[in-house]
Amino acid sequence: MISPTPPTDLTSLERHSRRSLWIVLVLLLVAGAAILSPMGLPAWMMPLVPMALLVAVVGLKLSAKSAGATSRTMERVLDDEWRRRSLNLACRDALIVVMGLQPVLALVLTRWPVDVPAAFMAASTAIAGLVSLIASLLVRDR
Repeated sequence: MISPTPPTDLTSLERHSRRSLWIVLVLLLVAGAAILSPMGLPAWMMPLVPMALLVAVVGLKLSAKSAGATSRTMERVLDDEWRRRSLNLACRDALIVVMGLQPVLALVLTRWPVDVPAAFMAASTAIAGLVSLIASLLVRDR
């Protein structure tokens, strides 16, 4: 018989999960601003963006190990009924944002000179969808 995990482990993993989502949200906003910026970053800063993302991902992975994120305890955190409901509602919100953004971008890009409007539209839609998904999940999750 498997002994239940102490509640302190689940609480610390829930806090770690929320902290990780906040970090990912900030990284997405920074990466999105770097990608979509009409003036772009200076040429010497462009190689720093992927390196910063790599350092953040490795840091998140190492912090998960230090938080004691075993597969069983992490499954318990992710299989929570409220968390699943929050994720479903966040997916719905992200879909609404993505679908509503398409006509707005189509109208804006007819007036705004962009070198490759289709690529700009695709990148901004993907970033807006991911940011709205994570932000909605953070708002709706306990």
